[in-house]
Amino acid sequence: MNRLRSTYALSLILSLVVLTGCETSSSTPLDPLAVNGRTGSAPEVGYAGIMHIASASRTAGDYGNAVGLYRHAATMDASNPEPLVALGDTLLEMGKPDDAIINYNAALKLGPKSPGALRGLAKAYLKTGRPDLAASPLAVAFTDTPNDPKLLLLIGVADDFIGQHTHAQSRYRQGLTIAPTDRRLILNLAL
Repeated sequence: MNRLRSTYALSLILSLVVLTGCETSSSTPLDPLAVNGRTGSAPEVGYAGIMHIASASRTAGDYGNAVGLYRHAATMDASNPEPLVALGDTLLEMGKPDDAIINYNAALKLGPKSPGALRGLAKAYLKTGRPDLAASPLAVAFTDTPNDPKLLLLIGVADDFIGQHTHAQSRYRQGLTIAPTDRRLILNLAL
């Protein structure tokens, strides 16, 4: 037992001696105090790059990073509703419909007919148990895209929530004429 310990200790000491002689091969030392962690030679990441990274983060389930990046993108292009819609979608996936509603409404102030914001707002209202509030954004979205099967599905779900099952079935059937193999429409019609 003692022999095994001494062998282990000796190999550990030799490893440390060998490693202390190692040196990094970087000719330019990293400056941790450099602005943004860069030396200035790399180009800045623009709006499109931030949105791409945020989308990849969201897809990977890294919602915290995605939220921060979408917020940053919203400050980079303050007149574009796209980052606010994506932020709302991310918050909705995180189970925070109230926060999502705030961002969808902010997006609608920038683009009153933004289809993503209108659909997202309706979904958020449905998740909060307020299908009556979902009707207004769905009606606005329907005037611009009456043949969108995803929108028809949402309208049908909202109608089902408020007890208008006949109207809901009509919307599901209308959606199935456009997308006859859509499983969600088929399932909701069957229910």
